[in-house]
Amino acid sequence: IDPYHLKDFEGALGIVDVQSVGGIDLHTGGFPVDFGNRTTGMFSMDTRNPPSDQRRTALGLSFTNASFMSQGTFGDGRGQWLFSARRGYLDIVLKLTDADDDLSPQYYDILGKVKYQLGSRHLLSGHFLLARDHLRLNVDNLGGEDGFLGTRWGSGYGWLTWKAFYTPWLTSSTMVSVGQVTRRRAGDTEEPGRIEGPEAAVVSDVGNMDFAGLRHEWTVDFSDRAAVRAGFDARRSLADYDYLHWTRSLVANEQGTLAGVYDTTQVSLDPTGTQIGSWVATRFRPIPQLTAELGLRYDRHSHTGDSDISPRVHTVLDLGDRTTFRASWGQYFQSQGLHELEVADGEETFAPSEQATQIAVGLEHRLNDGITARAEVYSRDTENPRRQYVNLWRELLAFPELEGDRILLNPTEARARGVELLVSQDAEKWDWSGSYAYAEAEDLIDDRWVPRWLDQRHTVVLTLGYRPSPKWFATGAWHFHSGWPFTPQETVFDTLTVYRDTGEQWPLQWREEFGPVNSIRLPAYHRLDLRVTRRFQLRRGRLDVYLDLFNAYNQQNLRSYNFGMERQNNRWVNVRYPDEELLPILPSIGFRWEF
Repeated sequence: IDPYHLKDFEGALGIVDVQSVGGIDLHTGGFPVDFGNRTTGMFSMDTRNPPSDQRRTALGLSFTNASFMSQGTFGDGRGQWLFSARRGYLDIVLKLTDADDDLSPQYYDILGKVKYQLGSRHLLSGHFLLARDHLRLNVDNLGGEDGFLGTRWGSGYGWLTWKAFYTPWLTSSTMVSVGQVTRRRAGDTEEPGRIEGPEAAVVSDVGNMDFAGLRHEWTVDFSDRAAVRAGFDARRSLADYDYLHWTRSLVANEQGTLAGVYDTTQVSLDPTGTQIGSWVATRFRPIPQLTAELGLRYDRHSHTGDSDISPRVHTVLDLGDRTTFRASWGQYFQSQGLHELEVADGEETFAPSEQATQIAVGLEHRLNDGITARAEVYSRDTENPRRQYVNLWRELLAFPELEGDRILLNPTEARARGVELLVSQDAEKWDWSGSYAYAEAEDLIDDRWVPRWLDQRHTVVLTLGYRPSPKWFATGAWHFHSGWPFTPQETVFDTLTVYRDTGEQWPLQWREEFGPVNSIRLPAYHRLDLRVTRRFQLRRGRLDVYLDLFNAYNQQNLRSYNFGMERQNNRWVNVRYPDEELLPILPSIGFRWEF
């Protein structure tokens, strides 16, 4: 649930260290009925399995984080264990970018697992995952007043799994899980003279959610041409919200002077919820070239009152030895999580489930020399899209609900269309890939189709890896995408004086207004990332020393515009300027010693 670090920076990092990951599956064109409460895709990770009868330890250190990982086996190879810990130092990186020295984001995560083969038919495993974030910003204001902004985010999960192999054709899996997610935000600040949002504010935001779940599944393989899966999952959750903010804003009155207006929002709730899901799916091969799966899922969410039925169909057709055709259709539902209530904006009721109907068609062909080409077309229509509170200036803020650009978007429909192309090769010394995607993601708001916040019409990613010898590795990746949508701002003159002799215009009263939501776009985004690694074989283990360059040619990618007025030909006109920029070039040196 929200498996990201740096939530104040839009969840820039995952809470699982990639060094502890053994495999990844990404389902984008539809996923089976085993998984519910998701509408667009699923990202599945498996932890790494250690080498047989070996114990390995790895230490890593760079400008951005320090890491430790240990893994090994026990019980004559029947058991395995893994432990991983990471501590991030993003505050150091931000200082290298000339960011505010008072900004201090930090994070850490810990992952552990134990797995044991009990006889030949039973496999037991236990996992835990912990993550914590802390951000503090000291504020020195124009009027000499001091303030602070601080946030703490936390999550913890534990799960036990029992897999039973009763016969070669009958298996089952049972999982028991518990978890907790927490949020702490607090701050007070004064900014005399501010008119974009409050000039004084006090915030206290405490939120928690605890949950426990059970999942069970059976698989029956009748033959190599027919199989059935069936199962259920249940989760009980308890949440707690305690939110308060007090603000004072400056507003122009009828006399043209600024006056203080006070506002208070307070929400205290302790909702509970039970989620129950069940599913059945049958996979069969009517002919040797065709594999099909028909599935049906039912979900019930007590805190929203939703009861959802999700039919899904997946097919795979082999068009010869090298070509595979895939097609899928399905309905997918996603309810608002018990921890996702926007209490900071005064919300006290949960939204109904989003319902998405998705069709995807793909073709994959394997060429000579390890080259693979793939094309996919998809279409997704969403009913009951969830309301969204957004900040039109796209700034990264610890308390976005207090800003003057905060608005509510309430779409009635949503849609996404796209085409994706990918070509890749994995050879002995070289590996490369190139991908292009054209996509449209839009919401229907007030009878107008509005691009979604991260709508990227064109996206290109090129990667290249080179291994000239076992000692040297070099990799590079170039990213490009069309500019994100942005909402323009303009100054409207309520009273205007025109001098007859010169024709000059001088505004006496004006106000600032936003134009149509997401009606213009930022410039295109692009950057190049590079890494060079040198491997040393030591008497004990091996040492990798690497140099990273993020945004190697220091492209200045914009995150937002700033709008103002400028005199041109004796007239006042609205103009826009580049404003907040994304990260510049970031060099990093590090090492990883594995022994």
